[in-house]
Amino acid sequence: MTSKSTPGPWQVIKYDAVTSWIETKNRSPICLIAVRLMEGKTEANAQLIASAPELLEACKLAAKYVAKMVADDIQTAMPPQTALDRIEQAITNATKEVER
Repeated sequence: MTSKSTPGPWQVIKYDAVTSWIETKNRSPICLIAVRLMEGKTEANAQLIASAPELLEACKLAAKYVAKMVADDIQTAMPPQTALDRIEQAITNATKEVER
């Protein structure tokens, strides 16, 4: 599965108390976070967004691991199929086309 998004890693560049930039390591812009109503949360939200490429790759890796558990019929506290369904849904959500 190939992503159409800008590859990571991404980083947060804090501009002021309520504004942060998210850009690639080679300084290509991804987005601007500027939310005055959420003062104090802007940095945390920016960091979460900047972590998106790494989180997507971790989900893809976890999906392969859990798919093997499903294939081998390994049972755990959470059925592997349930975990796999949730991981695959997160990957789908992260990689789906944006509706216009």
